[in-house]
Amino acid sequence: MFASLLGLSLTWQIVLFVILSSLCLFFVRPFMKKYFHGGRRDDGKISNADAILGRIGVVSQTIEENGFGRVAIDGDDWKAVAVDGHEIKEGMKVSIVGRESIIITVKSIEN
Repeated sequence: MFASLLGLSLTWQIVLFVILSSLCLFFVRPFMKKYFHGGRRDDGKISNADAILGRIGVVSQTIEENGFGRVAIDGDDWKAVAVDGHEIKEGMKVSIVGRESIIITVKSIEN
């Protein structure tokens, strides 16, 4: 706006916009990042997938002995393996104890 009021051409207005935007990105972003994340070391980098650790799910496809099955958690269906290698039947509740890529490790919470 100020460049326009000073009578600068559109080219100079665009150049000033790019320069000032870049400066704001480099100087204001670190301050705002520290302000919003409160100085946490992880900077809020926990992923949605890591947020399922400790959650409870229901086996949607039997987890075979020393094999794989599927577990439903909040509408998402995950490939799963049992922590102890035992079979876990469909419909049983499980607790998520680990995650390796797209495969979760679960343990049965029902007898």
